[in-house]
Parts: sequence; structure tokens; C-alpha cells
Amino acid sequence: DGLRALPFSLVEGLLDQIPNAPFFITDSALRFVRANAAMTELCGATSSAELVGRQARDYFPDDWRCWGEADRQALHGGHTVRDRIHRTRRADGEVMWTLFHRWPLPDSHGVVCGIVAIGQDLMTPERRKLLLDRLSPAVEYIQKNFAQSIDVTALAARAGVSISQLDRDFISVLGLSPTKYQQ
Repeated sequence: DGLRALPFSLVEGLLDQIPNAPFFITDSALRFVRANAAMTELCGATSSAELVGRQARDYFPDDWRCWGEADRQALHGGHTVRDRIHRTRRADGEVMWTLFHRWPLPDSHGVVCGIVAIGQDLMTPERRKLLLDRLSPAVEYIQKNFAQSIDVTALAARAGVSISQLDRDFISVLGLSPTKYQQ
């Protein structure tokens, strides 16, 4: 029973110690309620308090379609949205690739009142080169056409690699096959 009373500030403090793991909570209007230091940095904000009451679209207008779709799926669909990759341009212009997972956040009556999400920065130096060189065209195409069924052969051609190489690259960098990523 003591675990249920675990102060949220302790959880937030723990999450602040993971520099490449953006974490946030939104309300039902998808406005930030909480965010850790990594999310604050990703947004280009000076403090997590600056994010409160604002939406991801305020920080990532060019990438909002992908962010908004994943947020709405978790909020309105009431199910976990896993393994969603976001290509995001930070305030300083750097392109970030982040793997996010989102969960619906129920209130005390079980009604979804927001979402909670955590991400993992995928941009180690080795992964950065692979993503930019080979996977970027494929991932961007999937993101722009996420509602459609995508032909893996055409996706491999878009990336300029064989199907098996595309599959190996996706699994190596993202931990998912192109087919699984598309879902």
C-alpha cells in the first residue's frame, strides 16, 4: 500500500536522471501537465514549468501530425501506443529521432483524462549515421503515409537498399522490423 502513495516528485526526480529519456504527462486537451528535464530540453524550453499548459504543437509545429496522431490514439483509443518514432526538429535546429511509448492516463473512476509518455533518444553517433544515410527516406515515408498499407519492396527501393538490408537496419537501429514499425 505504501507504493501507491509514492510521491510523484520522486518518480519525476528519477526520470530527470535519465538524460536521453523524455517523459511527459498531458491532460485531456493534450496540454503538458508535467515534463522531465529531457522533454524540456527537447522542446527547447528553459524549465519544465514553461511547458505546462502548452501542447507539443507549440514546440514542434512541423512534426505535429505525427505527434498529434499518437497522442490522440492513446487518449481517445484508450490503449497503449508503443514504438512510435518521432523525427523532431529541436529549437536549435538539430534533428532528433526519438522512440516514444504512450499510455492512456485514467482518473480515479477509470475515465481517460490524459496521457503519459516516455521516449528514448535513438541518436547515438552510429545510429545517427545509419538513420540519416539509409533509414531517413523510409521512416519519413512511413510517417507521411501512416494510414496506408506500405509495400516493403517499395520502401526498400526508396531507401536504396534490399529488403533484407532494410529489415536489418530497422531492427538494428529501431528494434523493430519495417512492418512492425508501420503498425
